[in-house]
Amino acid sequence: MITGLNQNIEVLDRQFHVQTEVIEGAETKCRTTVYSGGTIIGNREANLSSGLVDEDEIRKLMEEQHTLIIENLICRLEEIAEAEGIEKQPVTPPKPLRDSKPLPKKQALLPSIDDVPGLRSSVRVRELLAGFRNDIELDPPATTAELRLRLENALLDSRKILTSPVFSETRLDEQVRFYDLEERISAWLMHEPDHAKGVTIWCEVAVFSSYLGRINNRSELIDYDRKLLLWAFSKIGATGLTKEVLESLQALLGREPRFDRMLNDPDLISKNEWLSMLVELLDSL
Repeated sequence: MITGLNQNIEVLDRQFHVQTEVIEGAETKCRTTVYSGGTIIGNREANLSSGLVDEDEIRKLMEEQHTLIIENLICRLEEIAEAEGIEKQPVTPPKPLRDSKPLPKKQALLPSIDDVPGLRSSVRVRELLAGFRNDIELDPPATTAELRLRLENALLDSRKILTSPVFSETRLDEQVRFYDLEERISAWLMHEPDHAKGVTIWCEVAVFSSYLGRINNRSELIDYDRKLLLWAFSKIGATGLTKEVLESLQALLGREPRFDRMLNDPDLISKNEWLSMLVELLDSL
């Protein structure tokens, strides 16, 4: 049995209690709950890998999630205080309850992309597909001119994928679909365009784009992304967005379009915006 984690923290004269525990059932989960005055004000759950049985590894994941929630709580409250013009106050260090062991000061480790068979390939494929997925607008085009422009861009993106050395690592059904769409879009653009037929093709492109997003459901990517996000959160919280962190986060290209745009223009994003996005991505896993 793994002992839960309990800590008290004071931020801006408010008292909070943070509790992290392992919940066993059909799916084993790590749950962190935040209390204020005995009332639950927030919680986060993360599924633990079905093959994870080592108690030290489970406790390490518990500690990472526990610390992440506390850091995010402090960050969010300080953002609110700054927006309302409230002077920042020193944060009282978290105090473990008397019946709980203090958290050891461990740094989250940068996960290795080569530890899991097939992981590097999955990361490469996700990045390849990201360019196609991020360019697809799901709403139907209003005019034939707009439709032509969208299909021209989709054709260019498709050909980039078809000629990429990573294309051979995509799944067979995806390869067949890319070849089919490339042929049909080319034929529509070369001949006198029929708007209704073009819209049908575009809708199929949009559906296929959404389908490609399922790559993020691969178990090896979910586990890797979670560890990478925890590591990045710890690093950015301590030192800001360094070159090492930015280069490492490139492995997440294709996880979420808004995050992809942040990676393309990192200097325009504040530290708190990075931290908020990382928490949002973690919550989605």
